[in-house]
Amino acid sequence: MSTLTTPVIDTTIEPAHRRIDGALRLPVRILPQPDETTCGPTCLHAVYRYWGDEQRLDDVIARTHRLQEGGTFAVFLGCDALRHGYRAAIYTYNVTVFDPTWRLNPAKVFPLAVTETMRAGRAASTS
Repeated sequence: MSTLTTPVIDTTIEPAHRRIDGALRLPVRILPQPDETTCGPTCLHAVYRYWGDEQRLDDVIARTHRLQEGGTFAVFLGCDALRHGYRAAIYTYNVTVFDPTWRLNPAKVFPLAVTETMRAGRAASTS
């Protein structure tokens, strides 16, 4: 006959995760971001730290290409994660930030893409 025992829980250590109000909370510790435009790289740095990948925040910021007007495209964050062996997926509904190469010369690239899309739509509707 087997007996059930109550597991002993050590409350002196922080759990790997915990549920608060039905949401899963991971113990991700994020450093203060150095300025108002480095939230993306600072968050990515926290993800690296969570997985035990100790890197300097300054290095992550330098690798993720800051935009002239501030901020970082998600694609640069994703590429940095991929280069370090992580998986990354980006979901967007804003076509102007989906492909950062459009910003290099939007006067030529974007109208051409829209024109080609419109032609393809017309061709499909007349078929």
